[in-house]
Amino acid sequence: MKRATREQNENARPKIKNKLPNFKKYDTIFLGYPIWDAHLPMILHTFMASAQLNGKIIIPFSTNAGSGWSDSLTMLRKQYPQATFKKGLSIQGSDVKYSHAKIEKWLNRLGY
Repeated sequence: MKRATREQNENARPKIKNKLPNFKKYDTIFLGYPIWDAHLPMILHTFMASAQLNGKIIIPFSTNAGSGWSDSLTMLRKQYPQATFKKGLSIQGSDVKYSHAKIEKWLNRLGY
């Protein structure tokens, strides 16, 4: 959590290592991220500044240490007001290895 706190305090925008895909080719985007220290990781702010996802279907999923979504869905909707958001999935990190059935059920409800 030291890194998360430091990046949040500095309002950091870490660089994305690899080139982002051409999102114009996709209608649906599964957007996965951890919740760090009850917030979006700062690299996701870098991503949101770079990725134009308005007009897309966004399906969020995340892990956390107990804070649930925190304010991440509000921030995503604010960044992409013209996107359609489908029901996401948030799982506590400590439960991930036991969540296969939950993930499968979620994907089936989405039609995947």
